[in-house]
Amino acid sequence: MSGKNDRRWAAGGGTWVGTAGVRHAQPYSTSAGRGCQVYNAQGRVIGHVTPDGWLEKHVDPAKHMLRKPAGWATDEGHLSLPIRGLRLLCPDGTRYEASLELFRRHGISIERGFGRQVVLPLGFWRVERPAQPSLF
Repeated sequence: MSGKNDRRWAAGGGTWVGTAGVRHAQPYSTSAGRGCQVYNAQGRVIGHVTPDGWLEKHVDPAKHMLRKPAGWATDEGHLSLPIRGLRLLCPDGTRYEASLELFRRHGISIERGFGRQVVLPLGFWRVERPAQPSLF
C-alpha cells in the first residue's frame, strides 16, 4: 500500500484493516459495509456491522463496563464509521443500544491505555433485559 493511506494488511487473506479498525475485502474500499468485522486499537476483533447498520459487540459487564464514569466505551475511530450506533450484547441476554448522536452529544473522551476511547454514561443507553420466567 502507499504511504499516504494509514492502512495495514491483515495477516493472511489479502484483506486490509483501515484506520477505524474495519476489515475490508477490497483494498480500495473507503467505508465499512454491512457485515464487516471491526477491530480495536490492538488489532483484535471486537464486533461487526449488522445488516441494519449497528456496530454490534458481545461484552461482559464484569470485564468491560467502566466504573468511573459508569458507562460503556468504544474506540474513538469507531464513531466515524457509517453506523447507526452501538449495540452491546451481554451473556445474560441484556442488550444495550445507543445512537451515534448520543455519543456525539454526551460522550466523554478518555485514554486509559487502550487507545483513545469515548465513554457514554449508562443513563444514555437504552436497555432491554430478557423476560424473566414466572415461578408460579
